[in-house]
Amino acid sequence: MSQSIEVSIILPVFNAEPYLAQCIDSLLNQNFKKFELLIINDGSTDGSFNIIKQYAAMDNRVKVINHINNIGLINVLNQSVEHCCGQYIARMDADDWCEPERLQLQFEYLESHPKVGIVGSWIELFGEKNEIWHYRTSNSFIKSLLLFKTNGFPHNSVMLRKPLLERFKYNKNFKHIEDTELWLRIMFQTPQVEFANIPKVLTHYRIWPQQTSSLYLDEQNSGYQQLITNALSLIIEDLRPCDIESHFQLIEIDPASSHSVKSVGQWVQKLSWYYNQFQQDEFYVIAEKWLKYCLNVSRSKKQALELYQRFKPENMQFDFLVEVKF
Repeated sequence: MSQSIEVSIILPVFNAEPYLAQCIDSLLNQNFKKFELLIINDGSTDGSFNIIKQYAAMDNRVKVINHINNIGLINVLNQSVEHCCGQYIARMDADDWCEPERLQLQFEYLESHPKVGIVGSWIELFGEKNEIWHYRTSNSFIKSLLLFKTNGFPHNSVMLRKPLLERFKYNKNFKHIEDTELWLRIMFQTPQVEFANIPKVLTHYRIWPQQTSSLYLDEQNSGYQQLITNALSLIIEDLRPCDIESHFQLIEIDPASSHSVKSVGQWVQKLSWYYNQFQQDEFYVIAEKWLKYCLNVSRSKKQALELYQRFKPENMQFDFLVEVKF
């Protein structure tokens, strides 16, 4: 069996009984057939493990690992890699489902783009929210957004080259944002590895009150503070506490803050200069963030545009304002 496996799917499961069958069905019914489905039951106390055993008995592509006690998502992800036979590893969450062409399209993309190490896709939200998230497709755009609390990929839709996960394990110190931390580490330590997203909905992401992003928001925000500060320190030689404060003002855009607007503008210029030494901000992500900040903290559109022009990044090669519609 292992000789025909190209893709290994890692599916961690913890108390997902109401949704699990839909998820597994969507994976086993893929157009692409050369895969194995590694399901890790992480100490579930509901009927999840019984469902897993039923599927394993029906389909020999299903491989099961059962943990009596819950060891946590990060441990599951790190330990699962050594059990994967495929050259590519796909992630999936037990409360979501994916389109039948997902594996085929991602496999073909990685086969035809040897520089790309990770490929995701657009996702459609369902449940308590219904909308499509259009993730950026370009390598430099994805990487630039990572500095602004914007994850480059939906974690439940990625496919990676196995050597990346063998070399770069998920970091236990960044629980609940372990994926963003991993992308940033890969970005800085192996800048030649490119990122991409396929501009098509391949995964459907369930929104419900008990999911991680709802329960651990404060912990995620604290982690992002440390994570982005670490990333900025790798780009900027003389990073100061006031720079970090300005950067998060640029992210959060709090008009009621007492933090100096001038300081944020000066930070934008500094960040842009240093970042373009590290990697070209070819989509002017920093300038766009600055423009949005100006529009939110100013009393009038005229004042916002004057402020934007005063501190816009020096590397701008066109007038970003022509794209602003009033």
